[in-house]
Formats: sequence, structure tokens, C-alpha cells
Amino acid sequence: MYHVGDLIIYGNSGVCSVESIGKLDIRWINKSKLYYTLCPIYREGKIFAPIDTNLFMRPVITYEEVQHLIEIIPSINEIDCYNYDFRDLTELV
Repeated sequence: MYHVGDLIIYGNSGVCSVESIGKLDIRWINKSKLYYTLCPIYREGKIFAPIDTNLFMRPVITYEEVQHLIEIIPSINEIDCYNYDFRDLTELV
């Protein structure tokens, strides 16, 4: 679960800030569920996302994590993927 103030990647919306977490008082929304209220960083608006959504959501990685990933790129082995279907490729990772 994320916390208020966290920066996350949410679906195709890009980077969002978690503004609040709680139940919503909106007529057409399930009143028994908890929702994240997300504010996209690079556009206007708000997003109300159930905390148990299946939509892609992950924390933004830190500068240090980015630097570490860049450092290990040379040690990552190539995989010949011309003869694999999507299911085979997901099993390789």
C-alpha cells in the first residue's frame, strides 16, 4: 500500500502523487472500498483508483536505483528471442 505524498507510476497516466487514501463520497463509486486519489504530475486532473486495482502501479525509483541499473547494464546477458512466443519470454525473466 502506498502513502500520502508517494510518487507512483499509474497505468498510462505516468507519474502521479498520492494525494489521499480513503472512501469516496461519490454517487456511482463503491462506498465500502478504499481509493487512492492521485494527482498526475505532468497534466491536470485527479484519478480515483481502488487500492486493489489490477492496473499497473509501481513506485518511482530513486536516483540511486537508476544509477545502479545503469551500472549493471554491461553485465546483463543477451537473450535470443526470435524463436520464442510471449509466454516463453515471460518465463525467461
